[in-house]
Amino acid sequence: MKADIYADKALIAHMLTCISNIQDYTKNDAELFFQSSLIQDAVIRNIKHWLNPASG
Repeated sequence: MKADIYADKALIAHMLTCISNIQDYTKNDAELFFQSSLIQDAVIRNIKHWLNPASG
């Protein structure tokens, strides 16, 4: 049971890190986001990693 709690805490920490990354990448403005494929790729990568942390 303790292992499950630690795993849950690790997953939540991972999700919060991904959310923070996404916020950092998109904090400037929507126009910059839509103009930059680099920022779009970073956001998409973090969303994918957030939804499936085992994917690497």
